Amino acid sequence: MQSDLPKDLAEAVTMVSTSLEAGLFDQKHKRFLASLKFEGLKPMPMSIKIYNNLLKSINRIALICTDAGSTALAKHTSPEISNDIFSMNNLISNNNSLSDYDLSIMVSPQPSDYDELNKLHNLLNCPIAIINGKLEDTAVGIGSVARERRKVFLSQWIHSYWLEPLDNAALMRIYPGEWNLYKSENNLYTFLTSFKSKPSSEQIFESLLAN
Repeated sequence: MQSDLPKDLAEAVTMVSTSLEAGLFDQKHKRFLASLKFEGLKPMPMSIKIYNNLLKSINRIALICTDAGSTALAKHTSPEISNDIFSMNNLISNNNSLSDYDLSIMVSPQPSDYDELNKLHNLLNCPIAIINGKLEDTAVGIGSVARERRKVFLSQWIHSYWLEPLDNAALMRIYPGEWNLYKSENNLYTFLTSFKSKPSSEQIFESLLAN
């Protein structure tokens, strides 16, 4: 399925929400990744917009932050949903499975959050969507066994949305469609080709070189 690139961040956020709705609706998956690969993008405001978009079709949603500081900030900036905002460690320590919730949104976990997220992944009963996580960015010094465990862990998640600017190109995926590659010429993006799974850097380079 070919889709046009979003015109701005607001449209991209709407696409994220739509892709998550599609994944939840077909009930094939419970673990989702949504990524907008732009430098300087603040994940918390974006996550709250996605949260509010999804509330139109989903009854109860939890917003999960990685630490106490970001949890307090989220509660302060969005007091109307403060009762549905949790810290990851608080959920784990209280053995809270969020069984009364229809979806949980996890805001931008980092490589250092992997162990806690793994525990949370095994604890939660409801579907979970990670917004702009960086778990694929393996930290320097991690051994081969740990890297393999992370690969296995991440294989349990699907990319419901992916938008990444590249050199004179862009890569986008909207669930349940394919991975679409776009080529930029004179600041205009045109559809180039698609892939059934996330393409490697080599596949992208070869496709751009051939066209």
